[in-house]
Amino acid sequence: MTDRMIESSQPEGIANNVIVIGEYTIPSGPFGDDHYFVFVFESGEIIESTDDKADLMLENFENARGVKVVPQLSNQTEAASVILFPPTLEGKPLLDFKMESNGISRWISLIRNFGVERLSSDLTCEVRAYIRSQIPKTDAPPKTRC
Repeated sequence: MTDRMIESSQPEGIANNVIVIGEYTIPSGPFGDDHYFVFVFESGEIIESTDDKADLMLENFENARGVKVVPQLSNQTEAASVILFPPTLEGKPLLDFKMESNGISRWISLIRNFGVERLSSDLTCEVRAYIRSQIPKTDAPPKTRC
């Protein structure tokens, strides 16, 4: 996923182009951001945002589409993800998480990160298939392991 964050001035006028909204949380410890929203657009662009920056986008989306998006992972402390929109995928996992492999590098990472596990993530196969069905094939996220 792209690391670009939604700026508070950006959500105006783009709410109608959203095809998937999800959220995820990771165990980042008490000092790091650990709750994110993910927006997938008709263009195929994927943007993630922290809570404070996503609020305006969610509000604009709800007003433009006449639907209510209810976050579900606000108090989650483990790695988890969920799709909030569209209704056909609502409640299903957004991401597959993979912990860093075992071995000496994992233990060094745990020490450096104050006991916080390092995770990698990727969109689930079901989400990738949905995105490909909604946007032109040339713009769809690449088919990887799905």
